[in-house]
Amino acid sequence: MENRYSDIPIYKFQTGTGKIKILLWSQMHGNESTTTKALIDFLNLLNGDSDLAKKLLEKFTFCCIPMLNPDGAKLYTRENANKVDLNRDSKDLSQPESRVLRETFEHFEPDFCFNLHDQRTILE
Repeated sequence: MENRYSDIPIYKFQTGTGKIKILLWSQMHGNESTTTKALIDFLNLLNGDSDLAKKLLEKFTFCCIPMLNPDGAKLYTRENANKVDLNRDSKDLSQPESRVLRETFEHFEPDFCFNLHDQRTILE
């Protein structure tokens, strides 16, 4: 899936065979990068050969969007390239990133959703 206003793609990753579906996305705000790193660490754990990874993948199916707002990440800003806070666009779906998230939600049909945020630097 790609952002129509940018040449930076939005990637998603799905893994696991479990009945319980979990959707996780991070970096809805470009200046909140810690959860993207944590989500990639989690995906690395799932791709490993540990007993924990095997148990998680048997019980759950994970769909992850590690960076929903790549333009905001590039600019290190809360907003996307169109100066919209994606956290405020869930009803209007005026932004391509919001539509990517909604389409992923509707297609994947998760049992649980995690919008991963973190502490951010406030530059004023």
